[in-house]
Amino acid sequence: MQKLQIANMLTDNSIINTLFATVVWYLKQSFQTIKKINMKKLLAISLLGLILFTACKKDPAVEPSLTGKWNVETIVTKEYENGVLINTNTEQGDGFKYDFQTNGNLLITSFLNGSSHPYSILPGSKVDIDGDIFEIRNLTASQVTLFFRQDYVPGEYDDLFINLKK
Repeated sequence: MQKLQIANMLTDNSIINTLFATVVWYLKQSFQTIKKINMKKLLAISLLGLILFTACKKDPAVEPSLTGKWNVETIVTKEYENGVLINTNTEQGDGFKYDFQTNGNLLITSFLNGSSHPYSILPGSKVDIDGDIFEIRNLTASQVTLFFRQDYVPGEYDDLFINLKK
């Protein structure tokens, strides 16, 4: 009789349905728990990322400018004859300073004296210093090279490189 009851229970769909419903409910609860844990982790990571990105402000980009005080590092002169380099002369700055002021004046000073020259910034990375047009090369916040070509006759010229550092 007991075997018959067990056989009836196994064939009874209500027990199987109940068991199936219990397993499905358990799996659903487990999935919800996992989902909540993952959502909590995702939320925590998102908040941490948001805090880091807002806390780390990027410094505004500063456009390099010729304006300011510069120390002359070196002055390089290259002499050309018939388009061929014949001589290179490098001199140290020896205390010379260039002060490009916002009012359009350039003060060039050394240990013993100083002089003032008008300057203006021109298009195409050029600067007019007292009538001489220099090319502004490799301008950064801390260094720049002023380039000037002095033509004498065709094929004979000097290239002047004034290397400045802040």
